[in-house]
Amino acid sequence: MGSRTWQVVGVVALVLLGLSTGVVAVALPWWEMAAWVLVPLGLARATSALRPGKGNAAAGAGLVVGLVLVTASGWAVPAAWLAVNGEQVRCALVDRTAVSTNGQGGRNRYEHHFDCAGERVRYDVARTGHVAEVGETRDLVLDPARRVPPRLGPVSRFPVLVLLLLCAGAAAFVVLVAAAKREPAPPKPLTPDDGFL
Repeated sequence: MGSRTWQVVGVVALVLLGLSTGVVAVALPWWEMAAWVLVPLGLARATSALRPGKGNAAAGAGLVVGLVLVTASGWAVPAAWLAVNGEQVRCALVDRTAVSTNGQGGRNRYEHHFDCAGERVRYDVARTGHVAEVGETRDLVLDPARRVPPRLGPVSRFPVLVLLLLCAGAAAFVVLVAAAKREPAPPKPLTPDDGFL
């Protein structure tokens, strides 16, 4: 395979990594942070290599597409999974704790512990306070395998649409990059040392 083919394969691999961010981050939470760096920068480099005459524009497009893929996948995949497979359960709040995540004593996150039909379920809220008083009930949408964090119910099907549009957009990006004609780099200007005088 030629170098262009490998570059296209690299773009496809990076797009798939971006799309899979939301899936991988469920099992490996640190992956989302790594993907925020690897996917956009990798796509910027790969697309500029495929379009040397339009390097800056291609790199910018790759960077933007990479950021959109990672961000949208990280949000849409878990939400779409719960929209399709989640079970809505009425739960009672038994405990709420403010947790400092910056080590300075600031309250950045609230942990809520719910009793859902005899099962203790943790629901975290960042910086927005609390969702209920102790003893109150709320509907939580739970992943049957309990791998995806719960969400307050009801969960809309909008994330499914976002995920489908994201996949279609990613496929269109790959096709556009792969089908674009390779433009040669601009010629180097001649200097007196090149013997044109």
